[in-house]
Amino acid sequence: MKLAGPNSETARLEALRQYKILDTAPEEVFDELTDLAAKVCQTPIALITLIDDNHHWLKSQVGFTVRETSREISFCSHTILKNELFVIPDTLADERFATNPLVTSEPHLRFYAGAPLITPQGYPLGVICVMDYVPRKLSAIQLEVLQALSRQVITQLKLQQNWIDITKQKEAEEPLQESESRYRAIVEDQTELICRFSPDGKLTFVNHNYCCYFGKSYEELIGEEIYHIIPNEERERVEKHLASLSWEYPVGTIEHYVIIPNGQFRIQQWSDRAIFDEQGKLVEFQSVGRDITAQKQAEEVLRQQSRTLERFSTNLKHLHRINTTDYQDFDTLFNDCLDIGCEIFGLSTGIISQIIDREAEGRRQEAEGKGQEVLTHNYSYIIRSVQSELEFLLPGLEFDLKDTYCAAVVQTKKTITYPHVGKIAAMTAHPVYQNLKLESYIGTPIFVQGKVYGTLNFSSTQVKSSNFEPHEQEIIELMAQSIGRFIAAHQTEMERQRVEDELRRQHRRSQLFAEVTLNIRQSLQLEEILHTTVTEVQKFLQADRVVVFQLGFDGSGTVLKEAVVPPFPVIQGQDIIDPCFEQEYLEQYYQGRVGAIADIEKANVEPCYVNMLQQFSVRANLVVPILQKQELWGLLIAHQCSGPRQWTNFETELLRQIADQIGIALAQAQLLERETRQRQELARSNVELQQFAYIASHDLQEPLRKIQAFGDRLKVKFDDTLTDQGRDYLERMQNAARRMQILIDDLLSLSRVTTKTQPFIPVNLSLVVQNVLSDLEISIQETGAQVEVGDLPTVEADPVQMRQLLQNLIGNALKFHKAEEQPVVKIYSQLLMSLESPVLSSDHQKQVPTDATNNRDSCQILVKDNGIGFEEKYLDRIFNAFQRLHGRSEYPGTGIGLAICRKIVERHGGSITATSVLGQGATFMITLPLKQAQGDSAE
Repeated sequence: MKLAGPNSETARLEALRQYKILDTAPEEVFDELTDLAAKVCQTPIALITLIDDNHHWLKSQVGFTVRETSREISFCSHTILKNELFVIPDTLADERFATNPLVTSEPHLRFYAGAPLITPQGYPLGVICVMDYVPRKLSAIQLEVLQALSRQVITQLKLQQNWIDITKQKEAEEPLQESESRYRAIVEDQTELICRFSPDGKLTFVNHNYCCYFGKSYEELIGEEIYHIIPNEERERVEKHLASLSWEYPVGTIEHYVIIPNGQFRIQQWSDRAIFDEQGKLVEFQSVGRDITAQKQAEEVLRQQSRTLERFSTNLKHLHRINTTDYQDFDTLFNDCLDIGCEIFGLSTGIISQIIDREAEGRRQEAEGKGQEVLTHNYSYIIRSVQSELEFLLPGLEFDLKDTYCAAVVQTKKTITYPHVGKIAAMTAHPVYQNLKLESYIGTPIFVQGKVYGTLNFSSTQVKSSNFEPHEQEIIELMAQSIGRFIAAHQTEMERQRVEDELRRQHRRSQLFAEVTLNIRQSLQLEEILHTTVTEVQKFLQADRVVVFQLGFDGSGTVLKEAVVPPFPVIQGQDIIDPCFEQEYLEQYYQGRVGAIADIEKANVEPCYVNMLQQFSVRANLVVPILQKQELWGLLIAHQCSGPRQWTNFETELLRQIADQIGIALAQAQLLERETRQRQELARSNVELQQFAYIASHDLQEPLRKIQAFGDRLKVKFDDTLTDQGRDYLERMQNAARRMQILIDDLLSLSRVTTKTQPFIPVNLSLVVQNVLSDLEISIQETGAQVEVGDLPTVEADPVQMRQLLQNLIGNALKFHKAEEQPVVKIYSQLLMSLESPVLSSDHQKQVPTDATNNRDSCQILVKDNGIGFEEKYLDRIFNAFQRLHGRSEYPGTGIGLAICRKIVERHGGSITATSVLGQGATFMITLPLKQAQGDSAE
């Protein structure tokens, strides 16, 4: 049967294997011990056996030739279970062994005595035993020797194990030494800083680069504390980092400042490893470091650049909002710009100023036009808008320009920055610095139509921590450009309104002139004519009194007709004798003299004349002679009684023309009395003129058309009765009426674009062009034009306005052709997908701004000609009303046609622009959405 192994059999077998003795060759030292055992015990057989899990190995033997036996039949297997001497005096007498093959057959063993080989740890590895072929007993001395020999065997095994270990260690030391040499060479060659230090911070090893970095030798550094290179404020953090390393988590990384020999602070990154022994005790730290100062500086630069870009992006959004907001007044725009600017620059005071020449504004403009230096000592700096914590800075406040920081801006016409005024020696005596202590400043000129209007500037009593960035200068310049554009647009609008007012005045003058003329034509009743004249002139001039004064032979006269407003006295019918009115004055009036006094109290006139006028409450007057057949008949006089009045050339010319008409009326009244033949014709004309007068009060166009018609009749029938001056006046009247008619028609067309509209429906542009060409057939034949029409799309639009748009453009192409070359007009289109912009060949294209094609499929209609073309610098002008590039004598028109085109296109959510080279034709491009966006109105 198989015996059970001893306790901790696994540990015993592991201990046996550690001695590395199994299945090894015989050795003399062990043979001597077995030989001694056999001689002492006087037995023929002595063995040293080692027992593994299945076999019984013989390490040394005397009188026994088998190298190994099965552990199942081995006597020694019983011995290691006892852990003490095991003796079998007679194997046949012991029932445990009586049937053992070693007893019943060769070698017929009858005696056994064995001592276990026990290690210092208590593990039995095997047995030293003696055996005999006959039963016997051993003495106590023999048994004691056998036990001593067992201990000698263990000693020899231990010595042999140590020898093996020492030999192996020596064999391993050489490659280790080589490896260490290689490791040291690698470590020394590293660009990183490498060191080892004890738990208390004392350096035990440093590499060459570490020595070079800190400027000390190896010997100087070994034993030094690592903390001597770490600033005091960083030491606690480093200590906590090292203390956090453990046996479970031995590795960590930290970045901290160090102090190098020259006193500079540098940033290092250290990878630290804690090293522990077998018992888990911290032995030392190994650290690998590198200087990351440049990296950190680069990262900081990148962060600053990122922040700068972020701020720049935010600032651009602010600017975009400013540029896209439809500001209704200066205050809102100015306040918005100043709020945003103060936020962007971090400065507390923002000012928009206007620069004005106190003596002569024209002097600065003249100097700028000649490229001369602009002197600042004659100019005023006026605050137009301000945002500031300085409460005394208010809009309207005025300073001498030379006493402001902005003087340099106006002088150089460039952006000026002062991050710290106090550091500029020449600036510390500046009045602004002395009085306000403004330390930081950035200012830039505001240009309006190429000239310096004023400045946009921001400042603070605080020093700016850094210089103004280039993008900050760009920001303030873009803001100034936005303000300049708004001011320019406002000035343009004011000029437009002035022109409109002038046109309205001219229209009212034409209307008054027509009404007076019609009244003269309609009625030869002098009293009625004069009554109508003074009434209408008084209303038109908004004068307090208008009179017709008929002169007598002696210089006296009578007020025949008067139109006066309360509470001023009525003087109609009064005979007036002017003691100052002598023959000299009569002669001057006869020569056409016009007398205009803005304020009689300040005028250089005779006191008698002043006294006479004051009787009738007159403060200002305008006097125009009325001539009848080259004779001085009387005076047409306007009085202003409520106060002084500066009479304009327009008013003077109007009164002169009315006086001429009165003279004509007087002459015609006399002619009527002598020429009855003309009376019937005039009566018939009066009926027509009455109808015309009725219509004139309701319709603006009809009177103009009739002025032209009746002017033509007068020219034909009464040409021989009119003076040269009369014919000249008549020709002027007709020309003015024709121009006014064309202008009114075009203005009505322009206004109807948004007032007389139709709903958007699908419109086939090819059919529209066919109809337009049919309308223009005569013009095409007269010019010999060749018109080429390509494929055109169908769009959602107002069909009437599409026809008007294309007729204007094609008509212009025919009108502005070169005389020596056959006109060629091409009309074609191209489709544009969403978000796609038209691709044009000209690098100078300018787009009329609309939101046409931002998010919809669109088409582009092109009208191209080979005509006279134009210079593209005038592109912005040609789409504005009343803008002409040629005189009326060269090409007829009012300059409104392209303005109508623009309004039509904008109403359809599109855009219009053009490209041209002077003398080589022009191409007009209209971009329209194929379909109107949902919710778009046709109104």
